Amino acid sequence: MVTARNRPDRVAVIADGFQNTGDSAWLPGVPLFTLPEARDDVGRWLAADEALAPVVAIVGGRGGAGATTAAVAVARAAARRAGSSVLLDVDPLGGGVDLALGAESVAGPRWPDLAELTAAITPRWLLSAMPTVDGVSFVSHARRGGAARPGSGSAVDDAVVATVVDTCAAAVPVVVLDLARPGSTAALVALSRCTTLVVVVPAEVRACAAAAAVLAEYGAGTADVRVLVRGPSPGGLAGEDVAHAVGVSAFDEVRSELGISAALERGLPVAVSTRSPLRRWATTFVDSLPELRG
Repeated sequence: MVTARNRPDRVAVIADGFQNTGDSAWLPGVPLFTLPEARDDVGRWLAADEALAPVVAIVGGRGGAGATTAAVAVARAAARRAGSSVLLDVDPLGGGVDLALGAESVAGPRWPDLAELTAAITPRWLLSAMPTVDGVSFVSHARRGGAARPGSGSAVDDAVVATVVDTCAAAVPVVVLDLARPGSTAALVALSRCTTLVVVVPAEVRACAAAAAVLAEYGAGTADVRVLVRGPSPGGLAGEDVAHAVGVSAFDEVRSELGISAALERGLPVAVSTRSPLRRWATTFVDSLPELRG
């Protein structure tokens, strides 16, 4: 199980006396560099990390908080802002980001179809294979009877998740993760790559308590942690109250939208109207991220 943070994938073997440079036989997926022949390759490998895109993980403070719709809104905003983005579904029990994108029927691999990926995959190949709608390339979990191979199941190998996140972060302006709540090792692996964590919290007392528990598991090791408060509050909680209860100083507020539930029921994309509060929040949020590659 991989639980280390701050890009634990940035590991290589540098050795003397081997004939070839490639993957090390005893550490699959970890590059092996032979010196002095591969000196230039080592330099390029060290420099590659500097170009990685922001990786935004969005998780619900409680079930049904609206993390998936928030993740979709951010991915769409990033695509509008920078031309493209990637949205990765790291919540096997969340219902699927393809439904929230209105893209269930769009052809392309889902997680089970990527089970054989290795760290040697090229960003160009992966992005060209991924299903894409409105500039958002995505990988969703397959539902029974869906696009995945029969019997492939819903579990995703941790190493495959790491490979996909890292490959996409090297190729697009923003990677957005629809993250499962604590309990998934794949979510921990994905979280270890994130630069910003957003916890979506309805303005309710019990939701605040649940979100605090989520942050106790997920908050350590991520420098930029924010709360998105979903209103209205049945008990009159203000955004400041929710943020204080959860233990995070940075927060935004957005009111609920009746149109989101209706769009999801009809298989339509969510938060696309320019009048949508969620879309407006997502646009502002993306603008707050470090300068994006376009």
